[in-house]
Amino acid sequence: MKFENIYTLKRILVLLKQISNDNIYINSKNFSKGINFSTINKERTILMDVFIQKEETITINNKKVNFPKKFSFRTGKLFFDIMGTIENGSDVNLDFEEEDLSIIIYYDDIKLKSVLNAFSEEFIGFPKTEKNMVFKVSGEKLAHALNLLSKFRNDIEVKIEKNNLIIESKSSLGSTKLTMPAKITGKNKNRSKESVYDYEIINPLLSASKLSNNIEVMFNWNENIKDNVLIVKCNFKDYNGHVKYLFTPKGVLDGIS
Repeated sequence: MKFENIYTLKRILVLLKQISNDNIYINSKNFSKGINFSTINKERTILMDVFIQKEETITINNKKVNFPKKFSFRTGKLFFDIMGTIENGSDVNLDFEEEDLSIIIYYDDIKLKSVLNAFSEEFIGFPKTEKNMVFKVSGEKLAHALNLLSKFRNDIEVKIEKNNLIIESKSSLGSTKLTMPAKITGKNKNRSKESVYDYEIINPLLSASKLSNNIEVMFNWNENIKDNVLIVKCNFKDYNGHVKYLFTPKGVLDGIS
């Protein structure tokens, strides 16, 4: 699997590292359409999945292909470290075989090869969600709102009120409230209540918003944790693909799937 535009991949890896750089899942349900890079922050129970459509930035290395149509494997922190040092303008080939991930880098007339431990393992994936109430906003608008919310450095309270999504940050000095109207496609079945999320979810969402054309937000009840999960899908503006996040309320450590 060859990446001809390493700059795009490096930007994606920066987003992933904001959630966790302990593990990365490289996977695809249909490699002819695209590839996913996923990670999990187990401490705060955050899921993240980045999808890149199959285009000129991802090509098949004609000499050797060890990626089947459907695959999933996990590797670790060293992958982030190596990819972060690669110069823009380099061509990068990834090749997975048995329990090894080969990273082959071509930069002008030199070739470098790194081999990392990798394991066949499925990404946990996202739980089923009700899509009958979706809140849509431009990346520019959400980035502006998140920047304001971040100034309070407090946990954020999220709730649905009169078909509006309310995100509020409060402190002893004051508060900031974001109100987003919903695009409703059916009867609202959401067993909504107010949920509180860690302040630290703002920074990764702010970074993704700046790269996105439009954003979809869902606030769904999850029966396993008896609380709401916040699901945010950011559609990139500079290339075909998106990043999807799932945030659990503060204090939830497991049981989202």
